Amino acid sequence: MNESNKKNILLEVTSLEMKKSRKYVEPYSHFKRPQKYTQPQMLTTLILRSDLKITYLGIIGIIETSGQLQKRLLVKRRPNFSTLKYIADRSQMLEIIEIMLANIIQKFRSRCRRSSPRLERNGNLVNQCL
Repeated sequence: MNESNKKNILLEVTSLEMKKSRKYVEPYSHFKRPQKYTQPQMLTTLILRSDLKITYLGIIGIIETSGQLQKRLLVKRRPNFSTLKYIADRSQMLEIIEIMLANIIQKFRSRCRRSSPRLERNGNLVNQCL
């Protein structure tokens, strides 16, 4: 496969999460709060942190060193770890993440049901979604 045709899974997940999170949270939590980062940006960062199983400082380091990730997250500077921790500790944030992930899984499963399994040369049945 050509290098230019390879997809970076982290960047693709980031794009998907940014799109999905906009449906579940308002851009800003309150009009009087500083508007350095949007809630979708922070929510996506928290989901990436969870997916990668790293610390708050770890995800901030990845964001800081990846220009492409910064573009996908639409951030001009890295957030402070305490900002992420504050947002993660909000009671409704966990509920929002669970609902988002449940909807994504449901859509993925419905696509898998529509696709038919294929037979490989060795005789094994393979579902293309897995």
